[in-house]
Amino acid sequence: MSNHVESMDEHRKKSIRKQNELILHEFGRHYSEKLNNEADLLAEKYKDLPVPESLDEWFENYSKELKKTAERRKRNALVKKYATRAAAVLLGLFLTSAIVTMSVEAFRIHFLNLFIESDEDHNRIDYIDSEISLKLPEGWNGVYYPTYLPNGYNLLDAEASEHTKIVMFINPDSELLILTQNSNSMGMNIDSEQSDIEMVPINDNDGYMTNKDGMISISWSENRTVLTLEGREKISVMLKIAEKIKKVSE
Repeated sequence: MSNHVESMDEHRKKSIRKQNELILHEFGRHYSEKLNNEADLLAEKYKDLPVPESLDEWFENYSKELKKTAERRKRNALVKKYATRAAAVLLGLFLTSAIVTMSVEAFRIHFLNLFIESDEDHNRIDYIDSEISLKLPEGWNGVYYPTYLPNGYNLLDAEASEHTKIVMFINPDSELLILTQNSNSMGMNIDSEQSDIEMVPINDNDGYMTNKDGMISISWSENRTVLTLEGREKISVMLKIAEKIKKVSE
């Protein structure tokens, strides 16, 4: 008897819950329909209402700001992702360069060989290291300077940087003689457009001479320095000047 009463009571509770759910569902359906009808009426009532331009402008600006924010977040994520990798690569390159530089300077002085690489308008002369050591005098720190100049030439100007030194001479006819000396690491750049390269001996070195519209250019290597002499004197005079360019004390 007791079990039967409990079963009836449980059945009644389930029935009440079911009725409540149906009532709430029906109430919700009617209320949703009411809201939809009111929304339709409002839409019809205000369909011709003009929208202020300021409101359109505000929405447009707001949309742009949202896009910019999204792009910034995307860029920041990429920067954060690759910044650490880039820093590691740069540090590795720096350390490698420092080690190589110290090794070269500390343990040997290279003897340099020349080779010519032709291009369309220029021939570049670079230097290849060999394993033969070149003995240089103690305190080798001078600069190259002409010990012979044709009559009338006087010093006009001199410029110097870490790897390059340029000295210019001028005569009464405003003709220039220019001597450029570079570190061998910079190589030579010879203008061969509309001119041929001719091999010429400069003391015990191979020189490379071009003649372009009367402008004579002679380039050669002295130990660890690349020298270039330019001017409009006769070839024989230019060769004599080049042969008498010597290293002097600073």
